[in-house]
Amino acid sequence: SASKNASAAHGSKRYSTVYRKVGDESWKELAEGLPRKDAYTHHLANDPKQIGAFYAMNNFGIFHLDKGSKTWEKTSIPWEPYKNQRAYCFVVKAF
Repeated sequence: SASKNASAAHGSKRYSTVYRKVGDESWKELAEGLPRKDAYTHHLANDPKQIGAFYAMNNFGIFHLDKGSKTWEKTSIPWEPYKNQRAYCFVVKAF
């Protein structure tokens, strides 16, 4: 490829998102609070302490969605050193 990097070759405006379906309703995007530019959500996990709440991990950090909320909140876990890496495993453990 003549491109200078993968983003240039495959499109730098791509991103991943999250959708939710409740009952018979149609699927709805649920991405408020998640970064969009150059963001790729790799993993989702349910919150073991709160049924209906979830965690999302992307290359910008770990985000939490409370049950019934429509906005993801970034956790306080430091993430800058890992921003350019891709995690292959994500475990949420209740303490």
